[in-house]
Amino acid sequence: MLLWFRMVGLVLALVVMTTISLLCYLKWKNQSRGRSKGSQDACVPDWIKEKEHELPFFSFSSIEIATDHFSDANKLGHGGFGPVYKHKLEALSGADSQL
Repeated sequence: MLLWFRMVGLVLALVVMTTISLLCYLKWKNQSRGRSKGSQDACVPDWIKEKEHELPFFSFSSIEIATDHFSDANKLGHGGFGPVYKHKLEALSGADSQL
């Protein structure tokens, strides 16, 4: 008789744990689906939406002049996308402090 109560208790505990886990998973899945249906712009702050974000365009020849034809004297190092060079601001017309 004691063995029977243990078996029933174990099965009942497994059923309850499985049910709770399934309900938590379904709730999480429903919440994540609701977020993806909404507008993606809802997460973007207004101050970012108002500004125009245009990157400056530099021609290859202007970059070549600014880096003194990619000389080794201007090479700062090597990154994941290739060599990194310092530049002269005067060579880039209308440039900010970034290249």
